[in-house]
Amino acid sequence: MKAVINSVLKMRPAVFCLIIFFIIIGGYSYLTLPRENAPDITIPYVFVSTSYEGVSPEEIENLITIQLEKKFRGLDKVKEIKSESVEGSSNITIEFYPNQKLDDAVQKVKDKIDLARKDLPDDIDEPTVSEVNLSTDIPVMTIAFFGSDSPKTLKKIVEDIRDKVESVPGVLEAKIFGDLEREIRIEIDVDKLNAYGIPVSEILSIISKENKTSSAGNIDISGGKFQIRVPGEFANPNEINNLIISRGNNGAVYLTDIAVIRDTFKDISSISRINGKKCISLMVQKRSGQNVIKVTNAVKKVLQEERKSLPDGIDFLITSDLSKDTFRMLIELENNIISGMILVLCILFIVLGFRNSLFVGLAIPMSMLISFAVISFMGITLNMIVLFSLILVLGMLVDNAIVLVENSFRYRNLGYNSYEASLMGASEVGIPIIGATLTTVVAFLPLLFWPDVIGEFMWYLPVTLIITLTASLFVAMVINPVICSIWLKESSLEKAGFFKNLRAYGELLIFIYEKFLRFSVKNPKKIFSATAIIFLLITFLYFKFGAGIELFPDVEPRRARINIEYPEGTRIEKTDNLTMQIENRIKSYPEIKYFLSTIGSGGGSYFAGGQHGTNYSSILLEFSDFEERKIPSSIIVEAIRLQLNGLNGLDFEKIKTPGNSIILEGSKNQIKALKLVLQVILHDKIKNYILVEKESPHFKLSLPEHDFESIYAQITESAKPFPGAKITVKKDKEGPPTGAPIQIEISGDDYQLIAELTNQIEKKISSIEGISDIKNDLIEGLPELRFIPDRKKLALFNLDTSTVATFIRAAINGLEVSKYREGEDEYDITIRLPEEQRLDTSTLLRMRIPNSKGKSIPLSNLGYFTYTEGYGTIKRKNQDRTITIQAEAQEGYSANDVLKKIPEKISSLKIPTGYKVNITGENKDQDENFSFLLKSFFIASGLIFIILVLQFNSILLPLIIFSSVVFSMIGVFLGLLVFHMRFSIIMTGLGIISLAGVVVNNAIILLDFAIQLQKNNNLNSEEAAIQAGKLRLRPVLLTAITTILGLIPMAIGWSLEIHSFPPKFIAGAESSQWWAPMAIVVIVGLAISTLLTLFLAPALYTFLSKLKK
Repeated sequence: MKAVINSVLKMRPAVFCLIIFFIIIGGYSYLTLPRENAPDITIPYVFVSTSYEGVSPEEIENLITIQLEKKFRGLDKVKEIKSESVEGSSNITIEFYPNQKLDDAVQKVKDKIDLARKDLPDDIDEPTVSEVNLSTDIPVMTIAFFGSDSPKTLKKIVEDIRDKVESVPGVLEAKIFGDLEREIRIEIDVDKLNAYGIPVSEILSIISKENKTSSAGNIDISGGKFQIRVPGEFANPNEINNLIISRGNNGAVYLTDIAVIRDTFKDISSISRINGKKCISLMVQKRSGQNVIKVTNAVKKVLQEERKSLPDGIDFLITSDLSKDTFRMLIELENNIISGMILVLCILFIVLGFRNSLFVGLAIPMSMLISFAVISFMGITLNMIVLFSLILVLGMLVDNAIVLVENSFRYRNLGYNSYEASLMGASEVGIPIIGATLTTVVAFLPLLFWPDVIGEFMWYLPVTLIITLTASLFVAMVINPVICSIWLKESSLEKAGFFKNLRAYGELLIFIYEKFLRFSVKNPKKIFSATAIIFLLITFLYFKFGAGIELFPDVEPRRARINIEYPEGTRIEKTDNLTMQIENRIKSYPEIKYFLSTIGSGGGSYFAGGQHGTNYSSILLEFSDFEERKIPSSIIVEAIRLQLNGLNGLDFEKIKTPGNSIILEGSKNQIKALKLVLQVILHDKIKNYILVEKESPHFKLSLPEHDFESIYAQITESAKPFPGAKITVKKDKEGPPTGAPIQIEISGDDYQLIAELTNQIEKKISSIEGISDIKNDLIEGLPELRFIPDRKKLALFNLDTSTVATFIRAAINGLEVSKYREGEDEYDITIRLPEEQRLDTSTLLRMRIPNSKGKSIPLSNLGYFTYTEGYGTIKRKNQDRTITIQAEAQEGYSANDVLKKIPEKISSLKIPTGYKVNITGENKDQDENFSFLLKSFFIASGLIFIILVLQFNSILLPLIIFSSVVFSMIGVFLGLLVFHMRFSIIMTGLGIISLAGVVVNNAIILLDFAIQLQKNNNLNSEEAAIQAGKLRLRPVLLTAITTILGLIPMAIGWSLEIHSFPPKFIAGAESSQWWAPMAIVVIVGLAISTLLTLFLAPALYTFLSKLKK
């Protein structure tokens, strides 16, 4: 090692060139790295959608879904197949394992569809295949335009703005939603059609032929060649009125004689409103790898320019801006990095002095600049995971430099010159530093193979940590020795003033430490026993009084969504009316910036394609910025949930006594939510009535005699539920997509029996404390109008059921016969019956269907209509019919708390043979990720152990070091208990793995030095351990303190706002909610493990040394 360091020191000019190179390249890379909120990950899902208008769900299932699923069973690397058969559509979601390339998966799915094509109906639309890319498929910005009474005017304005937005560099596409689509509709009167004896097929043929521009060849005139064209396309909709359909003895029959032509809009399938005003939304998607902040800022410039020319009364509101979330998150994380760096440099300055602290502190910016260059080269974006990784590693970056510079400084004070001190100091600790860094790096190696979407999302953490730690090793072993060899001096500051006193305190600390250390090495059994007892006690207390388990930290949401579902077949007007009633209830809640309502679309999972239909509606709530909220958004969500569900879950009792009180009972958080509900309902009157009993979970509302009945009626009226509708209120969660918090899947063959089991299970689990918003995806009792054909007559008239079905579908839903072009825009020309005839079965039966011989047969001669019921949606999972129950956990409860109680509640149910009840949701994700992280911990531990064995050529010494890793769990459990935090499977799990890599570093430095002292100075094991402890106390404490200080801003949310001038102190950063569990685990765990390193490790070292003798 000495020869290597000596070679480095002789290449000082080259090293300084490297420093300049990394400063330039690293700085440029940081400035140009694309900024994103979430990492750019590929979701291993492929979606197959097939339309078949007018066909019932059961027929969709049999004719399309099952046929496709049979072929998809032969696909490789498929994790799960889910399908949904609804009226007129089959939607299949195929989830692949992460090791399957998505492009290959899409191609394989298309190949299977080609094989299944012969088994599918001939007249269906071609199945469409799509996949998900979070970077391009999730809108980065949504703009709501409103204020015009004319839908045409507003749509034209939005279309013009869309064209300009799509020209912005980095924008992939801008989609318009909530608009009315123009249509030229021909409504044919059945009775007039029959009276003239004109078949529908003739009308279709004439319209198609007349609306066509044809070529009539070429002609040579005066040496020039001209093409002859016959323009036939309709120049305006009125030209359709003059079409002659037939000529007879009574003259020509015009289209207007048998039909009404309307220049109108297609049937309303969706309605959008912003804060109760009708609007049209423009959703902007960016290209993959583009900087979301730059793209959205460019779009905003376009919007501001366009706002100047908008007509009076028309305006827009940006309702979703991913760049704002990204910018806020980046600002907070950058503040935390700088704040942590300042804290680290301050402690280094206090302990090492100004000059030496600069040598050590150099490791932070240099390591990060090198990391930015490598990250940029790898094509990684600067996102929340990358930035937090830099915060996590911030304190670790100086660990190697502290040990090396402090050791070199020790030799400098012994009288060696700068060159010699750097050479000897770096050579002595070089091997331990490399070993310590390797043990930390290998702790994160298993995380590179994290499976599924969560693994794709978190993959950037180990990658960034490994790159940065490797960079810090390079800085410590190459740059720091060169710098020290030139400028390292004895610190004169330590001889006077503050530093003189500090040195005295340091000597006192070493004196006290030596006393305790001597006791430890002389009584290793007592120290080990005491540590083991404390470990068992803290572990017991945690499992007894811990706050529970969760997958990701439950943070205050930025947004929430109200999902509304009516029975299948509900008209959009009824769904819209209910949505408006809910809007009226929520508009008075504080902290809501805006609410965006979408009728015709529900809030289903993005990976299941969402939910669409006139019976669905959703309301997106955007809360005020985190630092501006006076009421937690989680309490607002719970309050809205209570009000919309009739105060469900609370003991709501009217008690008329001399005290005239209404008593409500619930959990602590429910009571907070309830107070908010009553404040919204009663407004200022609430100040005169509310009384909260402090020693009870009851909430008491006392009313004067004359107000009792009216106030009670006002509360019950404003909080009454909506019968017939399923309403859920969900918080938008941060992080990668996961399953529903609480989910139960019931599967089998008989849908009716599955439905009965579903109802029984819902009744059982409804009494579980903490559960709310229970709903299932079963849509039963859908009214159906079936045409029952007479197959003998069909055969007699040369017709078949497919022809009849197509004809009826065209009459009711309409059939596109041609296109009307106006400029660059195209609009459908459709033909169908007027509304009054579409709803009348007797009129439908009078329709005449042409056969292959040119004759028209009345529909009444071919069969009859009958009313029946069917299922609105049939869902399948892995080829089994499945109904899913989903629920939410009330505020103050974790989903895991509720999930634990479900098996006991449903244990008395008798499940028929062949039917399954599977409890999934967040619990499934927890189990899968906990299993992986546990394996990762053991693999990382094994790799660390192998490195230690190779380094020390011993098995017993690595066991001593590993005792610190095991007992560091004292700090983990203690931190979670003290701060009353749930054990987050992802964040706490990552913290424990990080801790395992960090903890061994100090033990390596201390024990390696003890071994050197014992060998070189002929000391016994006790004295060697004591001397090593004394001489390594400062670097051990410094490395621990700097790592802890680097994480403190993230743990408590306090930092320095460096993006404003002058910089200001901020408290309660929003991002700390997400990362605090990991930071707390590392901070408290490292603090405890450092004490173990300083006392337990030397004690065990001397104990094992004596055993060898």
